[in-house]
Amino acid sequence: MAIPKKNGDPFHKSTRSQVIIRQNAAFKLLLNGYGRNDLLQYYVAQYKKTGNKLWDVGINTVSKDIAAFKKELTKLASVNREEELGRARARLDGLYRLAMADHDIKTALSIEKTRIELFRLNEIIDDGTDESLDELIKALKSKVVQRKKQKTTKKKQDDE
Repeated sequence: MAIPKKNGDPFHKSTRSQVIIRQNAAFKLLLNGYGRNDLLQYYVAQYKKTGNKLWDVGINTVSKDIAAFKKELTKLASVNREEELGRARARLDGLYRLAMADHDIKTALSIEKTRIELFRLNEIIDDGTDESLDELIKALKSKVVQRKKQKTTKKKQDDE
């Protein structure tokens, strides 16, 4: 049963499709920096222009449309970090393959730098040892030198 308005006209409830049409228009205006009063003026202008009842709404409906806009923005702002990292990795890998296929080393290097920054691969992981990176490099070099010495001594022994 329709509830009459103060002026005697029957109350008109918007259908779901009408709400969606009106909210889409509101979203566009609100995204462009318009406010509540601008939105209300737009609805009035649309009603005068078209005569369509979907634009014949009050301030409460405008508030609901703004609330729906804010809820949609919140939903869009929430990001699944793992999914986005996966998507970024797939895109970077694809771009890297294309760059290498074109023998574009400069672009491939840039993509690799971006990938290293994105996944923080340049950060040294603390493995619980107190050795610094320089100390590890020195230790590896000394091992290489020792192996060379062992090979040369073994060759001399074999030659004798």
